[in-house]
Amino acid sequence: MEGLKSKTLNSAKWSLLEKAINIGFEFGVGIILARLLLPSDFGTVAIISVIISFSLTFVNSGFSQSLIRDTDVGNSDYSTIFIFNLGVGVIFYILLFFLSNNISIFYQDSDLVLYIKVLGLSIFISSFAIIQRVTFTREMNFKMMSKISMISSTLSGIVALGLAVSGFGIWSLIAKSLFREVIQTCLFWFNGKWRPTILFSKLILRKHFRYGSNFLFSAIIGQVYNNILALTIGKIFSLQTLGYYNRAQLFSNTISENLGGVLTGVSFPALAKVQNEKEKFVAGVRMLLKQALYIIGILMIFLFFTSRTLIPLLLGQQWVETGIYLQYLCIIGYFGMLNSILVNSISVTGRSNVYLYFQILALVFNLISLIVGYFYGIENMLMVLILLYFVCYIVISIVFQIYFEYTLKDQFYDFRIILFLQLVMIIIGVVFFMQQTSGLLLMLMVFLQLLSVICLSYVLKVKEFLILKSLLSK
Repeated sequence: MEGLKSKTLNSAKWSLLEKAINIGFEFGVGIILARLLLPSDFGTVAIISVIISFSLTFVNSGFSQSLIRDTDVGNSDYSTIFIFNLGVGVIFYILLFFLSNNISIFYQDSDLVLYIKVLGLSIFISSFAIIQRVTFTREMNFKMMSKISMISSTLSGIVALGLAVSGFGIWSLIAKSLFREVIQTCLFWFNGKWRPTILFSKLILRKHFRYGSNFLFSAIIGQVYNNILALTIGKIFSLQTLGYYNRAQLFSNTISENLGGVLTGVSFPALAKVQNEKEKFVAGVRMLLKQALYIIGILMIFLFFTSRTLIPLLLGQQWVETGIYLQYLCIIGYFGMLNSILVNSISVTGRSNVYLYFQILALVFNLISLIVGYFYGIENMLMVLILLYFVCYIVISIVFQIYFEYTLKDQFYDFRIILFLQLVMIIIGVVFFMQQTSGLLLMLMVFLQLLSVICLSYVLKVKEFLILKSLLSK
């Protein structure tokens, strides 16, 4: 267990380093682009990104998860899935190419036709990198994956800034996404050892589909419930409103999903190795939950109390609505992070059907919130989502308890010190939130919150703080 823990923590260190650098760089690039471009530009690209993301779900078809989990994988497995990925990638790009006109009519924006045809190329490009990413993940070579991600993010960001400054408008956002995929794919192939052969086996495809199919269906449902809000906001309200929501979602996801992705991405192959050893498996999940609650939970609280002042300061007064939406999304992200770890932990043991059922439940909840939003506005929709995400956390915790005898009571006992730290942060935040917060007061609030977390973590000898300190000091 110690060897696995050491390897997992080392992988987490590199993934965290990558995310930290990417977040910092993307944060800076995002601020500059937001000041140079219109909210509607971000809304337009958000719609196209949703469509592409949905297409990539079929390109992958859950085979990545199956290949990572399977203990007996050979070149025939990789080659079969690689050929499948490429074929589906071509098919979906052709479909998107011919449907682009219909999509533009639906959103009443003729410019969408060309934007979709160009940015849609990322579907085909991404299909080349799926197997290479799987091989790196199976080897737990997160160090190289982190380097590839950092390089591609940096270079694509520089390209986008150059185009935006030169007056290319929305094309700078399209180029950023497209260049990132091209650079990332090239670097995976340059650094990866695996090369495809002309091997395709229907038996192998069926074998991986049996496990991956639940992930495919879950991913389809997940894409619908994750993106139906964005698609609906863009249609019912306006692309400008979608731009506000998209920027708020980006800030929230930067912490809840990107950093959460580090933990779940590292945990999937690590937990798979001890999936048949119940005690070690549960110990690993407990460690992941506490680390997530400490790191991501605290950052979400910081963001919640700073968003209404920070967003206009960084992006300009035209983005005030983004700060309001972001507060709601911070709370949603807090519970979403816990849900993600619990669901992925269950699915790694082969119970991918649980993942599917949870996605269906989440979709139902999102449809309920969407109905509320249609009649009562976006803010009421987000308030309902907060309640439903909390209900999801309770439900998935009970399911986890049934399989692994780790109860909600056990979770709260494990979380008690971290929740106390967060309560102190919330009290400080509420005191300042009641004031008309200026930039100076905002800095003072963040300083006091940060100081309280560090001091209390040190005095109480919070294990998660000590682990984080050890990782950063190496």
